[in-house]
Amino acid sequence: MTAAPHASTAGVRSRGFTLRARVLLVIGLVAGLTAFAAQERELLMIAGFCLGAPTAAALWVSLRRTQVRGELMARPPAIEVGSDGDLLLTLRSRGHLPVPVSRIVNPVLPSGAPVEFLGGDRGEPPLQRGAARLVELPFRGRGRGKALIPSPVVRLADPFGLWFEDHTPADPAPVLVLPLVVPLDGLPLGIDRRRPRRPTDLGGEPDVVVRPYVSGDDIRTIHWRASARLEDDLVVRLREAGSARTVALVLDDRPRAHSGHGLEVAVALAASIALRIRDAGLALSVSDAAGQVLVDGEEDPERLLLALALVGDRDTPARGFTPEIPGRPELVIAVVGQGTHGGSGPWLRGLAHGVSGIAFCVGGPVPGLPTGWQSVPVQVPGGADAAGAPPSREELGRAVVQAWRAVSSPSGRGRP
Repeated sequence: MTAAPHASTAGVRSRGFTLRARVLLVIGLVAGLTAFAAQERELLMIAGFCLGAPTAAALWVSLRRTQVRGELMARPPAIEVGSDGDLLLTLRSRGHLPVPVSRIVNPVLPSGAPVEFLGGDRGEPPLQRGAARLVELPFRGRGRGKALIPSPVVRLADPFGLWFEDHTPADPAPVLVLPLVVPLDGLPLGIDRRRPRRPTDLGGEPDVVVRPYVSGDDIRTIHWRASARLEDDLVVRLREAGSARTVALVLDDRPRAHSGHGLEVAVALAASIALRIRDAGLALSVSDAAGQVLVDGEEDPERLLLALALVGDRDTPARGFTPEIPGRPELVIAVVGQGTHGGSGPWLRGLAHGVSGIAFCVGGPVPGLPTGWQSVPVQVPGGADAAGAPPSREELGRAVVQAWRAVSSPSGRGRP
């Protein structure tokens, strides 16, 4: 099935007399009636001027058959929450006369749009015949998600401001607001900073993980067969839970599982942790609550940010917490909300025996976590109030850093 072609929205949006012109018309009408009643020719001249000036302005603008066309694009097309971008409008005149541009009006964005304009309407000089002009309108990402920004309104008017025509010269432009990624330092206990070497690469045992020998290690833990193949290096055998080869990140992305702006905090936390794990050189898989694997193994982490930008757009009431974890990771990191009672707990308890994990509980404690898991409470800026403005970049950063500091190694600390 082919998609229907996108209908163009460019053209004349509205036209009419300005408030100044309407006042003149009322004055002219009253003066004309008074002139006829009182037989005052002077008033009749005033009436003629007040009635004729707006009419002449309307004819002057309308009969020019002005054609204003343009192109609209966002630069950059994808920004982080709290970052700034520019809406670029390229105007072109197709008429035979100069275009009497008087003002560029910011488009009206729908309620809850992920972007907001930073400046107000701006005046513009006339656009000369056959010329092109680039207009930059700054905007800011206020919330995560995808937006289709309508074209700014180009208002054409006569020199006296009596008649106007509002044109939408371009089609809407898409912009994607990505989740905030907070730079984090350190790693949770149980994760080696370096990717452990596998003896399977050396023809060894398939389920053994090793690391380089350091002074103080028990000599009984040396893996002699792997060390012999490495010739110059000694390596020690690790227990299965001693150092994580792979990490699985599970995000409960259901809006009903979070109160207030908890989902925004959860997404920012998941994005920041995922990129920190990948930067450490470890294999990572990321799954959502419905079982969709967003990132698996060595895939580009940019794909994860694109997927997380659209989290929460649609929520099925019957949707349960049934994530999918590929492979057999040694460490599972779950980012869940306090509204997941009876949902995340049973699934997490059903994981394979011996798998360690960390549960970041956004908004409050989550009952039913597996025995031995570390539970980390995550504060939500603004509390349970979902009607307020989304958390700022600084508020999200503080919440993510505080949560990560509770599990990261003492040698590394997060940065807001």
